[in-house]
Amino acid sequence: MKRVFNYRTMFAVTLMLVTAGLFAQTPIPGWDNGAGGDNYDDAGVTYVTEGKTIPLYASPDPYYHPTYDPETGTGLTAGFTWDWTSAAAPANITFGGAADNYVEVTGVNAGSYTVNAAEVAPWGGCSDAGQNITINVVTEPAMAFAVGSVTTEDCEGGTFPAAIQTVISGGYQLYRITWSLEIKTLTPLGADDDWYDTDKTTVLAPGGLAENYTQAAPQAVAASGTQTITSIAGGFTVINAQTTVYTYTLNGLNDVASRWGDFLTLAAGPGVNGTTPDDFMYYDTAAESIIITVHPTPTTGPIFHIDGTWAN
Repeated sequence: MKRVFNYRTMFAVTLMLVTAGLFAQTPIPGWDNGAGGDNYDDAGVTYVTEGKTIPLYASPDPYYHPTYDPETGTGLTAGFTWDWTSAAAPANITFGGAADNYVEVTGVNAGSYTVNAAEVAPWGGCSDAGQNITINVVTEPAMAFAVGSVTTEDCEGGTFPAAIQTVISGGYQLYRITWSLEIKTLTPLGADDDWYDTDKTTVLAPGGLAENYTQAAPQAVAASGTQTITSIAGGFTVINAQTTVYTYTLNGLNDVASRWGDFLTLAAGPGVNGTTPDDFMYYDTAAESIIITVHPTPTTGPIFHIDGTWAN
C-alpha cells in the first residue's frame, strides 16, 4: 500500500511539472535589455511618481520552477501562488495585475512603503516570510525661477540679477530640464533687430535661440535644489549700443522616477531599449519666463546757446 502511495505521489508531482505553463502566466514586460541581460535588478528599493505605475516580479523558487523564463512568463509550476501585500495598500499604493509572481504598483501618496511577496505552495499553503521591497512614492518634479517670473528693465549698469537660477523640487534624482534663452537687440523704434549667441558677438538666424534645451535634447541635472543657468558672457549688457533683451524661459522637466513610471507604456509600444529623451512625460510644462531689458545709457549732447557771431 505504501508503494502505491509513493507511485501516486510521484505521478502527481510529475503531472504538476508537465502541466506548468498550461495556465495563465505573465511575461515580464520589457525584461530583455537587448544586450544579453535584463532591465531588472533586486536592490530591494525602488521609486515611483504619484499617479505612475511600475512593474515588480518575484523570482520563483528554482527547485519548484526549474524552467521559469521571465521573458515569456512560462515555466511556473501549476498550483503555486504569490501573496503580494502591503500595509500601505490601497491608501498609499495600489496593486494591479497580481495574477502570479508579477504585480504592478501605482503610487498614490508620497512616502516610503514596504511591499512583501511570498510564494505559497499548493499543499497546505506553506510559505516562508517572503521578500520585502521598499517603494518610495515621490511627488511630481517641478521647476521654478528662484526669484519668480519677473520683468527687469533698466539702463546698462543698473540693477540686474547677478545670476539666473532655477529651483528644482519633487521627484527623486537625475532630472532632465528644458529651458531656452533668447538674446536680441532692438531698433530705436523698438522693433526686433538681431539675435545673438551667448558670446554676444555671434549673430544667429532671425528668431534664433542662444540656449535651447528641448524635450528631445534636455539638460541633465543630477539632484534637486538650486541650479544656475546663467550662461551669457560678461553679464547683462547692451550689444552694439542697442537695447538688448534677454529672455529665459522654463519649459518643463522629468526625473528618473517619473521615467521609470513610463516603463510599462514603452514596453508595450516602441520598446524600452530604444527610447529617446522625448519618449518620456515631462512635467510642469507651462512656460515661465524672466525678461531682462537693458537700455543704452542716454548720452547728453552739448548745450547750445546763441551763436556768438549773431548780431555782431
